Amino acid sequence: MYDYDKNGTIDYQGKLTELDGFDAVSQAMENWVYVALSERIMYPEEGNNLIYYIGKKMDTETISQLEQNIASGIEEDFGSLVSVLTAEVTPVYDQGAINISITVKWRQKTKTVSTNLYL
Repeated sequence: MYDYDKNGTIDYQGKLTELDGFDAVSQAMENWVYVALSERIMYPEEGNNLIYYIGKKMDTETISQLEQNIASGIEEDFGSLVSVLTAEVTPVYDQGAINISITVKWRQKTKTVSTNLYL
């Protein structure tokens, strides 16, 4: 798997930096967090439903639902490419955000991807 660095990093030849392996997988999962269902015109079935949690009270039940939706959504959209080991959501109240931490297994390697989603 490969992808271009979403931050627009330029290599020594003046071309966009290519990511491969787990770096590309990590970036794809981080991007998934920010894409709502039906937001992508060519792939409306891909993305998440995290937008439905905006404004909801972040109690243990809501956090548990979020974690389940993240894990099942990634497994559904990424197919057999990755296995989700854990999906953890931690509210960051002073920033009006949630920290999402997803640990996955890809080709016998394990990695955790973390990002903040501002609600």
